[in-house]
Amino acid sequence: MHIRLLTDRDIPDALRLSTQAGWNQTEADWRRSIEVCGGLAFAGWVDDRVVATATIARFGDIGWVGMVLVDESNRGEGLGGAIFKHAVSSASQAGIKILGLDASDMGRPVYLKQGFVDHSQLIRWVGTARNAYSTNTRLVCAEDLTAICELDRSVSGVDRRDLLVSLATQGRVIGSDAIDGFGFFRAGRTASCIGPVVARSDDQARQLIESLLGDCDPAHPVLIDLPEGSSVVPQGFAVQRRLTRMVRPAINGKLLTDVHFYAGAGFEWG
Repeated sequence: MHIRLLTDRDIPDALRLSTQAGWNQTEADWRRSIEVCGGLAFAGWVDDRVVATATIARFGDIGWVGMVLVDESNRGEGLGGAIFKHAVSSASQAGIKILGLDASDMGRPVYLKQGFVDHSQLIRWVGTARNAYSTNTRLVCAEDLTAICELDRSVSGVDRRDLLVSLATQGRVIGSDAIDGFGFFRAGRTASCIGPVVARSDDQARQLIESLLGDCDPAHPVLIDLPEGSSVVPQGFAVQRRLTRMVRPAINGKLLTDVHFYAGAGFEWG
């Protein structure tokens, strides 16, 4: 397998792989991943076919592993391991000091062998959109971006400006004199997604989530990734799957986990 950088020209092939796996990504999600990876998105080729992908979203010297996919006709050939190791090695060479990822129960033993350790637990919930009750939220505007990014960095522990700016066309903020919280939503291939959500209080987070549920397409289910034990699970939502948030090397500090970090951005972005 030949591995090279993933480019916009590869998006149709990458989308084919994620769709084949039953994942929710759209062309826009793949394009966003390439943009926030800073040269750490890769495609694996066999002959003239893209058969594998791996991405590492870059947030300063923090990297988030995602989109490790292999064409179903090539599984069992070691291609996933090969492109994963290539991505991780490239991240190290690029100055990435800490790597994170969200692992399924099946993937966790594989990542443990690669030096990753458990950091926290994440639960993906699924439910339906609904009319929003009256809240204190409003739609995001361009003037909010600096304050959003500053709040996010203080809470998440990483600089996610490129990702947040790309998501901010569909989002809401809360706060009167200052921005006390924000949340974004986007349309997926089969479901809408809410996240990230950051706020200074549970009540503000609930208001943001309820407002965002009102913004989502009622024709599709809604997904939201919340830390285990979250107090802001929307009414009527059910657990879809559980994941382990893992890091390499082990760290004592926060990494996309905090009392004010209410919802993740997606498994590929943390």
